[in-house]
Amino acid sequence: MEKYMKTLKFNKQMKPLVLDGSKTQTRRLLDLPKTYKESDYGPCDDTLIQWSLASKPESYGENEYAFIDMAFPTDTYPTYAKTKYSVGDIFEVDGKQFEVIRSWIEQVQDISQEDAKAEGVISFVDQGRRWHRNYVTGGDFYGYGEYKDSFQSLWNSIYPGTWDKNIWVECIEFKSYRKA
Repeated sequence: MEKYMKTLKFNKQMKPLVLDGSKTQTRRLLDLPKTYKESDYGPCDDTLIQWSLASKPESYGENEYAFIDMAFPTDTYPTYAKTKYSVGDIFEVDGKQFEVIRSWIEQVQDISQEDAKAEGVISFVDQGRRWHRNYVTGGDFYGYGEYKDSFQSLWNSIYPGTWDKNIWVECIEFKSYRKA
C-alpha cells in the first residue's frame, strides 16, 4: 500500500540539516481548531475558553472549544488538540523521503537537551568549551552552555515572543525513509 505524502516545510537554514541527518526533530505551532480574539462575550486573555452546549448553544456545541493566541493555561494539557502528523506519515525534502517515527504535544520550554540537539542547533567545541549558534543575532556563535539555550534563540528567531508564553507545540521526530 502506498503511503500518503504529507507536506512539512523547513527554512533554508534547517533544510540542509534535515538532509544530512543532523536534524531529526521539529516543533511547530499547535494547529488549534478555532482562534478567538476579542469577542461579543467580553475581553479575552491568553487562556482557554470553553462553552458548553447549554451556555452558548447558538455558537458552540458540546466539546467545542475556542482558543486565544495559541496559548493555554500552563496547568492545562490540551488533550483535545490534535497533532497534524502521525507515526508512519511520509514527507519529502528536496526529493528525499522521511518518515515520522514519533509525534507528541508539549510546552515549548519543556524541550530536553537531547531533543534540542535533535532539532539541529549548530554547535562546535573550541578549547574545551561548547559553542552554540545564536539565531536571533543572525547566527553569531556564543558560549551557550546548553543546546536548549541555542534552541530558544532559534525558536525566538522564527516565532518571536512565543517562548516566554511557553506555548503548546506539536513535536515531530523523523528518520530517513526507504520504500520496502
